[in-house]
Amino acid sequence: MDKTCCIIVEKKNAKYVKKLLESVSLLHRDYRITKLDNTIALPISFKHVSDNCCIDSLPPISCLFTIKYINSNKLCPSKTRTHFQKLHFFIKDYLKDDPVLEADQIDELLLDLPNKWDIHCDLIMFPDSSFTCDYWKTLSKDVWKTIAGIFGVCRIALKSRIEKDGYRTPKVVLKLGDNGIVQHIDNGVKYIYDITKNMFSKGNITEKLRISKFNCKDEIVVDLFAGIGYFTLQYLLKANAKMVYACDWNPEALAFLKHNLRVNKVDDKCVVLQGDNRQVAPKNVANRVNLGLIPSSSGSWQVACEALKSDEGGWLHVHENVESSSQTEKICACPQTCVVTEAYQKSITDEKRIKWCAFVYNCIEKLKIYLSNSKNWSVKLGHIEFVKTYAPHIDHLVFDFECRPN
Repeated sequence: MDKTCCIIVEKKNAKYVKKLLESVSLLHRDYRITKLDNTIALPISFKHVSDNCCIDSLPPISCLFTIKYINSNKLCPSKTRTHFQKLHFFIKDYLKDDPVLEADQIDELLLDLPNKWDIHCDLIMFPDSSFTCDYWKTLSKDVWKTIAGIFGVCRIALKSRIEKDGYRTPKVVLKLGDNGIVQHIDNGVKYIYDITKNMFSKGNITEKLRISKFNCKDEIVVDLFAGIGYFTLQYLLKANAKMVYACDWNPEALAFLKHNLRVNKVDDKCVVLQGDNRQVAPKNVANRVNLGLIPSSSGSWQVACEALKSDEGGWLHVHENVESSSQTEKICACPQTCVVTEAYQKSITDEKRIKWCAFVYNCIEKLKIYLSNSKNWSVKLGHIEFVKTYAPHIDHLVFDFECRPN
């Protein structure tokens, strides 16, 4: 049975010792001060300070006291526990009742518990870095129900990495509940989708908010990777686009896109086109084209150029994951002021700036080729938006290119 180190003092000295322990962060967070027969036990924890801390690290205590290790179940638990603490305590007690498990196995399983999660309506989704041990596969439905109760939800899902199937289908396993349909609201827009079939990134909220500030009142927008409507709905509801052509080849995503268009009452302003955008995207119609695919949307740059109005051009919003871990160039190719410095206007390392700059010049070169016809085109970088860090040394960025026929 677990024991906790406690300082035992008379009741009259408890408040004084409590302040001393708080001043050096030694008062235990999981247990409250507990009254024993004629004395007071103040639980202490050395995990809140350096690893080599010992009893000698206690502050000078100018009253009589003793140090004892008391069974943890005899101490009053903290009134304010986090969800993680509640989960940890429940699982710890549950594992102790398993006669097969050794102490080191229990410790290993406790380290496998999640310390972060996403909650969608009444469903909680734990990340792929938790509940990885085979032991969790043996948990009964009642145990998962108790875990759900800790977080105040009814359904539990465990997620893994995105499938490499062209649809970016999430690998999600439901441990509790009979379906994965949830509703999420971003910037006042309702998104309804199935977490087992559709990918949804909360990290893209900054780009959604940025789009919502665009003035697209008289514009036609082509969204080449519409999905369930991540950006399509922002263009329609917030940026007031005149019309959006929404392309996607995933039927599961488009089913929810159509539903979301109806729920948000903008289905009359959107044309849904199912299939590969290289075959189904409209041509010569757009004032603005959204290319919201990572790690790269380069496979559809030509499609985007062909979608722009040939007589007046417009804007391309190009999503890309740009890596900055390796670098051979010492300076960028800009003749004077760096285009990235002008378009980003925030502090970044030279390593990132040079990599971003190389991508910009490569993209402009390709776009000019795709745009070339009887007219010459001007392609200028207008803005760089940092969306999120996708992985170490990899940034999810959006590059706004203004493309105009001369």
